[in-house]
Amino acid sequence: MNKILALPHIQKFAQIFAHEIENFRIVGGAVRDDLLKQQIKDIDIATKFTVEELIELCLEKQLKFKPTGLKYGTITLFLTGEIIEITSLRSDIKTDGRHCEIAYASDFALDAKRRDFTINALYLDFKGKIYDYFDGRADLRQKKLIFIGDVDARIREDYLRILRLFRFKANLENFSISATTLRKCAHHKDKLCKLSAERILSELTKLLNGANYADSLALMSEYQICDFVFNYNNLDKIRYFNEVNPENSNINVFLYNLSSDKPLDNLVKTLKISKTQYKEILFLENNHEQYNSFAPTELTKIIFLHGRDNCKNLYLNYILQNSLRVDKIILANIANIEIPVFSVTGHDLQNRGYNKGKILGAKLSELKNRWLDSDFALSKTQLLHLISN
Repeated sequence: MNKILALPHIQKFAQIFAHEIENFRIVGGAVRDDLLKQQIKDIDIATKFTVEELIELCLEKQLKFKPTGLKYGTITLFLTGEIIEITSLRSDIKTDGRHCEIAYASDFALDAKRRDFTINALYLDFKGKIYDYFDGRADLRQKKLIFIGDVDARIREDYLRILRLFRFKANLENFSISATTLRKCAHHKDKLCKLSAERILSELTKLLNGANYADSLALMSEYQICDFVFNYNNLDKIRYFNEVNPENSNINVFLYNLSSDKPLDNLVKTLKISKTQYKEILFLENNHEQYNSFAPTELTKIIFLHGRDNCKNLYLNYILQNSLRVDKIILANIANIEIPVFSVTGHDLQNRGYNKGKILGAKLSELKNRWLDSDFALSKTQLLHLISN
């Protein structure tokens, strides 16, 4: 368990707060992942100090921080190039499934009660002692995802916990969820659409980036979770893709295939996807049927016309739709293939008597298409010679 405490920024934290260290404990995912011998990502620390006291301490010690969640007693501390999120101990005194009012606490056990799953209510002090208030370590060993206390109550506090459950299912290998818990999630599932689109998209993105996303999606499909976004029509293909191409997840390809037969506007409305995501998914919708060759020359044309990201999306969508294995050489080509530069410019055509406007643009497009049809072989001289002919 010394892995977390041996991290340079955690050692630096312990050194800076040496006199106050008894008031801090590392909590949640980092402790869980260390016990599972997985990569430690984000570090969250719980503290007995109120957020006002914490800010005063950081100012006194001249530390770089941001008050990122004052409403919930949270600041983000920056140490040795790393990020640590620190949150005051609290209890949630009033919730409505979307928002909550908090009260500060001074008891780590009380703070643990307001957390979602037993495996996330593990605390580690800076001497290396673990505090496990709800048998989370036993659930880790048995690979079980279990809500703390009453399932209905936990979900009613924050309906996003339904998606968090499936997100952890996707990110933790072979963890199980009881049928009772799944039925209760299904009972509350209609409340998900009341949450902000940003929160839903954030959880779904983390879920779809998980190594076991297909298993999680299968359960969601069975219990019709998130059916206001997804129809799961291509689930079998997605499961096969996950099985044979485990390292090639692609959020936009998945979103496109999970929401097929639903208008793209629905995805925009329900998830508020970014403009970039919208353009990439719209491109897939409009172009996926016309590309079935990914030989180097064809790849070069696709990248020249549509960019590398769209090319990769097209290829992975083709692999998914046709239940194939990814060709690593093709992926490498998409990432590294050199794209030729179309050397004819509007200025070149103006020098040959074309005025700015539609006619010049049409002639430039015509020459570009002739260049593409020649597999980029025609030189600038040859292309300009075509004008006089």
